[in-house]
Amino acid sequence: MAMPQAPNDAEAVKIGEQIYLRGVLASGATLQAMRAPGVPGAQGADAACVNCHRRSGLGSTHQSSGLGAGAANRIPPIAGRYLFQRNAGHAEENLPYVDGMRSNRSPYTPATLARALRDGVDSDGRTLSNLMPHFAIDDADFSSLVARIAAFCHDHYS
Repeated sequence: MAMPQAPNDAEAVKIGEQIYLRGVLASGATLQAMRAPGVPGAQGADAACVNCHRRSGLGSTHQSSGLGAGAANRIPPIAGRYLFQRNAGHAEENLPYVDGMRSNRSPYTPATLARALRDGVDSDGRTLSNLMPHFAIDDADFSSLVARIAAFCHDHYS
């Protein structure tokens, strides 16, 4: 499965970047992140992807602290090749192993990525961790976000 092509439209990448970094949609409205009933969601900058997946798109590891602290929470990388290629792209010579990458799942397509963001279901039909919120994002904003995510490959690994 080939990685989706980023549109030639630099404006789409720019809109995707403002969603990713600041949680601001093309309309100027704030991105809305929802969780399970009774669990607070987030909006705007608090809902931005960068908070967990980092500016690089390479994910992060968060260690719980305090009484009863458990294992670290691994936030997977979402840079384009990690999402859109089989085995999370880790066989690529120029793509490093990143803690938290999930090489045991099918590559995402734009349709399965939309399902993950909107419904919390991964590319293989499994429910995502409750750390991953569901987002209210329309098709145009989603396409811009995909353009930005795909551009991570060109930014960092070309």
